[in-house]
Amino acid sequence: MKLLVATHKDKSIIENNIIRPIQVGAGNTEQRIDKSYFLDNSGSDHITEKNPNYSEMSALYWMWKNFADEDVVGLMHYRRYFNLFQDNWLCRIKKVQKKVKSNHRLLKKIEKEEAKSIAIINNWLQDHDVILPPLRTYTVNKKPATIAEDYRHHHSTSDWDTCMDIIKELYPEYEQSIDLHLYNSYNKFYMCNMFIAPSKWMMDYAEWMFSVLFALEAKIKVPNEDPYQKRVFAFMAERLTSLYVHHNKFKVKHIPLILVEDYFKDNPEVTHP
Repeated sequence: MKLLVATHKDKSIIENNIIRPIQVGAGNTEQRIDKSYFLDNSGSDHITEKNPNYSEMSALYWMWKNFADEDVVGLMHYRRYFNLFQDNWLCRIKKVQKKVKSNHRLLKKIEKEEAKSIAIINNWLQDHDVILPPLRTYTVNKKPATIAEDYRHHHSTSDWDTCMDIIKELYPEYEQSIDLHLYNSYNKFYMCNMFIAPSKWMMDYAEWMFSVLFALEAKIKVPNEDPYQKRVFAFMAERLTSLYVHHNKFKVKHIPLILVEDYFKDNPEVTHP
């Protein structure tokens, strides 16, 4: 079991034998956060140079190409972690994520109790296909919005339309699911591109996801002049994950997230590695 923690500048709060940090965008800088970290530019097949536009998805790509032999894999962020001990009093209130300080005892507990974490995850995956964050509801102008409306409001309408056309061309069996889950009343999606799943699930998911994202990249102009909008493929991937999961009717275990709030003090708007 290996759960990667994507980071591009700060050390991961949690690191042990199963939760392993990976420096993303490593090929774009000479800085090395820690010599023990995986690097997303290692090996012959990677997309480290695309990290400014793909964010944590460059870690997923690296995992896809390097972790086929692991039984269970996952992806988290250096500022967001799955609350593996979800019955803790912090997460009894149903929220998408709970804010804690970087020195909080819950983070230390997850780091120290590897065997318990493995047992909990394996138990969840006996009855579920994948572990994901809770579904999140978004609004446009304070009114519930569909996933399509949300993306078009906050990002590029033309990029969204191009992506939908690509999916319908590559995977015509998704057309009905696109209408049902992205354009109709369904207005919740999985945030952050975080998951824990069997390796086979990850391999299939990554193959589908990157076939769409790479086709999209070839057809749009990436807005690299905008520090926020240039992460277009990470933003799109969040919505596509929801489509992929609902179309395939996967059985999902929803686990709240732990947000390390003091890692946001310098730039609260930047939420992706």
